[in-house]
Amino acid sequence: GGTTPWMAAVQKPPHLVTIVPVSGITEWYLYVGSHGVWYDSGTAFNEAYPASISLNQGTPPTQAQISHFPEKFCQDLAMDEAAGASGTATATEDAFWQERNYQTKDAIAKINAANVSVYILHGLQDWNVKPDNIVDIYNQLTVPKHMQLGQWDHQYPLRSDWGTELTRWFDHWLKDADNGIMSED
Repeated sequence: GGTTPWMAAVQKPPHLVTIVPVSGITEWYLYVGSHGVWYDSGTAFNEAYPASISLNQGTPPTQAQISHFPEKFCQDLAMDEAAGASGTATATEDAFWQERNYQTKDAIAKINAANVSVYILHGLQDWNVKPDNIVDIYNQLTVPKHMQLGQWDHQYPLRSDWGTELTRWFDHWLKDADNGIMSED
């Protein structure tokens, strides 16, 4: 629910109206480190991602997909580890990281051109996806936008009215309801 909305918005699907990224990664390089200094887990946490997406197919997987899983997983993991080593050694974002960066001028231009409204939610105590993944992209968006930051970790806001607020957001953008959500701070 966090990174996938950014991935979708950059693709500019014609019927996408709004996204609500919750604790989403906007730049994978910032996810694993900061300015060339890798976080304690480095790219090790990302090893779960190649493992979960290596089949890159629907479920249930076919026998052929399962038989090629170790080969595909090993290739994905090797690519991830090489990118981590390169990023650590050079403190630069090479092509691997640029492909996974939704904060580039091109990516933000695509989101702005698609005119997809964005409601960002992010906890300031999130040690999984650090809050520095959000502020820059929010400031560069020219689409209708709203952001809520708060004292929670890697999850939805811990407030009793959160579901009601989310429903109001979707009612406004998907049903054209004039409910004042965009005029609130």
